[in-house]
Amino acid sequence: MKKLLFIGLFGAFTLCISAQPRSIGLRLGLNQEFSFQQYLNNESNFLQIDIGTEALQAVELAVTYNWFSDAKNSNIKSFWGFGGGAGFSWRNNDWYSFSKAADRISLRQSFFIGIVGMAGLEYEFSNIPLTLAFDYRPLIGADVGDKYYPVTNTPINKFGVKLHTSGFLNFGLSIRYML
Repeated sequence: MKKLLFIGLFGAFTLCISAQPRSIGLRLGLNQEFSFQQYLNNESNFLQIDIGTEALQAVELAVTYNWFSDAKNSNIKSFWGFGGGAGFSWRNNDWYSFSKAADRISLRQSFFIGIVGMAGLEYEFSNIPLTLAFDYRPLIGADVGDKYYPVTNTPINKFGVKLHTSGFLNFGLSIRYML
C-alpha cells in the first residue's frame, strides 16, 4: 500500500512538473554555469537551478525560487528570489593576522555553503523561444576547511571557518531556450 501511494504521488508530481514550461541555457559572467528553469503557478514564479564554476576556482550549485514582477503584456520582466548554494573550492582563502605576514592563515580546498539572493531583468523574444536575462546573485555563506600557514606551506591540522566572499560579485548574463 505504501509503495502504491508513493508511486501515485510521484506520478502526480511528475505530471504537474511536465505540464509547466521550462527552459535550459547558459549563465555567463564571473561564473560559467549551466542553467535550468522550471516555471510554476501559471508562469508567475520559477525555480532556477545553476551548476558550474565560480571564478574557475570552485564548483558551485545554486537553487533559487523566484517571483516575476506584475508586468503584463511586456517582453521585459523583472524578477527576484532567494535560495541556497553550496560548492567546493580549490583556491587559497587567506586572512591576515595583525602581528606579521608570516602569521597569515589560509584555508586550502574548502567546502562552502550559504544563502543566495537573486534580482534581475529578463527579455523574452516574441518570434523565437529564447530569453535573455541580466541578474545579480550573491552567495553569502561560510568556507569550511583545514587551516594552514601559506608562507611556510605548513598545515595547522585544525578546522577553520571563513566568510565566503567570492560570491558577492556574481553578476550574470543568461541566454535560455524555452522548451
